[in-house]
Amino acid sequence: MSTFDVRSLGRFGPYLVAVPFLIIIFGFYGTFLPFGPLGLLGMALVGLLWALALGFIANWLERRETWRARLANAPLLLGIVATGLIIGGGVMYGAMMKAALGEPSTTYAVLSALMQPAVPFYIVLNTSMELLLVPLLVLWNWDTGPGRKAFVLIGVIAYFAMRIWTYLVFAETRLDISQRTLSTADVAWFEQTLTTDFRIVLNVTTFTCFLLAAFVPASPPASCQDTADGRWTVPRWLPQAR
Repeated sequence: MSTFDVRSLGRFGPYLVAVPFLIIIFGFYGTFLPFGPLGLLGMALVGLLWALALGFIANWLERRETWRARLANAPLLLGIVATGLIIGGGVMYGAMMKAALGEPSTTYAVLSALMQPAVPFYIVLNTSMELLLVPLLVLWNWDTGPGRKAFVLIGVIAYFAMRIWTYLVFAETRLDISQRTLSTADVAWFEQTLTTDFRIVLNVTTFTCFLLAAFVPASPPASCQDTADGRWTVPRWLPQAR
């Protein structure tokens, strides 16, 4: 009987999630640059390089066996905090803006002023999630048990869908109108999107999955054996000579 390192089988598995995630997110960053398609492609390339660099650093840190559980738990707990803040802020923001829009005495200048503080709040939270927490969640939880890994991946997919929805529908226009006095057309667009914004469903899905994952131990699959050199192995039976 011999053994082989099961990590070698899925070495590139987390990259199949983290790399496309970062390439697409950075590509959306490129749409805010004044370079058209070149900006999008350039930032997508930056996303690829960032994914590879982050993966290298994550693998280097994970070499210490005693750090593995802590590394798996750290971005998960921070992700729970971040998504909780996003949900709480979103509920408060939506209620506040609906009340302001329903008040006849509210001027467009007041609406614009109310929008401005929310922009850096969401930029900081979501940029932290996009650049660090989500990729590290995938990289450091890929080799955990199937239950924890499934919860993490479902949460990541829900968050990714929310960000795609945000960049395609909300981000550019809301960033623009928060920096100037609103027009009648701006207010009409904002009021319409406010009533059709159901991204909270995806955010709650992400939060719930991350929370459930936190209750599953950050340990390798039960069928794996941890050897003295830090590799995870499974038995392999070889045919015997007759």
